[in-house]
Amino acid sequence: MMTRLLTIKEYLKNIYGTYTSYVEPALKFCAAVLCMIVINMNVGYMSILKNPAIVVIIGLVCAFMPINIILAIMMVFLVAHIYALETLLAVIFAAILLIMYILYFRFAPSDAYALILMPVLFCIKIPYLFPIIMGLVATPISIISVCFATIMYFMIYYIGQNAAAITNASADSEMQKVVSVLTEMFGSKEMYLILFTFAITLVVVYVIKRRSMDYAWNIAIVTGGIVNMVVILLGVIFMEIETIVPVWGIVVGILVSMGIAYIVQYFILSVDYTRTEYVQFEDEDYYYYVKAVPKVNMVSADIKVTRINTRKADVKNVRRNSR
Repeated sequence: MMTRLLTIKEYLKNIYGTYTSYVEPALKFCAAVLCMIVINMNVGYMSILKNPAIVVIIGLVCAFMPINIILAIMMVFLVAHIYALETLLAVIFAAILLIMYILYFRFAPSDAYALILMPVLFCIKIPYLFPIIMGLVATPISIISVCFATIMYFMIYYIGQNAAAITNASADSEMQKVVSVLTEMFGSKEMYLILFTFAITLVVVYVIKRRSMDYAWNIAIVTGGIVNMVVILLGVIFMEIETIVPVWGIVVGILVSMGIAYIVQYFILSVDYTRTEYVQFEDEDYYYYVKAVPKVNMVSADIKVTRINTRKADVKNVRRNSR
């Protein structure tokens, strides 16, 4: 299994290195389209934006844009749908998104892919993967991105839940309905529990993976999954929260997230701890103790196979012997 993963890793690296100019636009296109599909499924109130042709066209435009611009386009896409539902609500959420975008751009501008794909992870019930992966590949400052993405999902969810009430509201009660949506969202115990859990998980994973012990990344993934599960389940029990996903779904989602995180870390960091070396050297001021763990790389052998037709060879030998 591990050899197979290493082979796939080297194959993908070669493809990416050879066709970078094609692979990167393709990844941006796929990320943008997936995000738009999730938005359309949950808050698709502007019919023109639900047209598959429009989705593809926007995706093609995004394919050639910087990733942070793609994130801004997705935010505008979301606000446009909300605007078709309720103007005042769209203005309020546009202001919230703008503030979060400025904070994100100031502190964690490299997390755009994660932010774009987070609604997709929530949609397929494995958002618990997000803090584990960010803890492995980023720094604690990415907590901002985690919070941003989580709030954005809950915005989508609560708007979808209250869409019928907003649509059927009279002109006099529109303001009341908007306030009701905002109160329900920002008063959601589940949202704050998820925010707290993801922040703690990210920090725990980051701290453990930074240790010099063997299999630190694997231990970080397992610990992050356990922290995710324990904190959420304790919060559900003691805060008496009715979660969007049932408890068994949370447990399964966390286990699946741990499995995916393990495969991802194998593609990012594949090392052979059995060949660990410890090096000691010194200069005028310090002694240095270095632990060196070699990476595992698959070297493809250049094998040439010569096929011999034994039947023809036997016929030639028979003719030679008959002479």
